[in-house]
Amino acid sequence: MDKLRKKSRLQRKVIQSLEEVSQLPPYKDAPEEYTDWGLTGPYKVKTARGECAA
Repeated sequence: MDKLRKKSRLQRKVIQSLEEVSQLPPYKDAPEEYTDWGLTGPYKVKTARGECAA
């Protein structure tokens, strides 16, 4: 049972790598991190009705 709870070395490495790229600073500290690739302005959420409305 304890073996199932322990993470393998590979699992720990993957988790560590993902944590490094998944943590965003607050917008006020780094607004450039909130710009979508290929765009020059800040990311804006757009919602519409229907499944394929985007």
